Amino acid sequence: MIKYSESLKDTQKIKAGESLVLSVNIVGTPTPTTSWWFKDNEIKSGLDVSVEADGTFSQLMVKNTTRESTGKYKVVAENSVGSDTAEFDVVILGQFITISLNHLKVYWKFIAGSTQFRHTLINIITYAVSGDCRLRCKFSKRS
Repeated sequence: MIKYSESLKDTQKIKAGESLVLSVNIVGTPTPTTSWWFKDNEIKSGLDVSVEADGTFSQLMVKNTTRESTGKYKVVAENSVGSDTAEFDVVILGQFITISLNHLKVYWKFIAGSTQFRHTLINIITYAVSGDCRLRCKFSKRS
């Protein structure tokens, strides 16, 4: 049987670059073995990934997460009596960067009915302008 914190039942949302840690307790006789899975691939310890297990506890740690780390993670505990699984939804949020500038030129090709560009530009300006920074924007429409 796999037991884990109630907070892991909700989608885990973390910022890109931070570490993802999923920990579970394992109960079973005989002592179960555990494995971690992501997108139908078994996860093994490596450079930025650590999988630890001792028969009663298992933990997955993914360091330096990126948006590609978003998805469903699964832990499987199995022994000769049977198996149990638990799944965890993880969303890696975009990494915010600091931009220092005093002039911005933007060129775009207008697509009728498209508002995506405008929303993207507003987000860029929102994150680029902070404190006493004065941002001068020149918008030029190219055909």
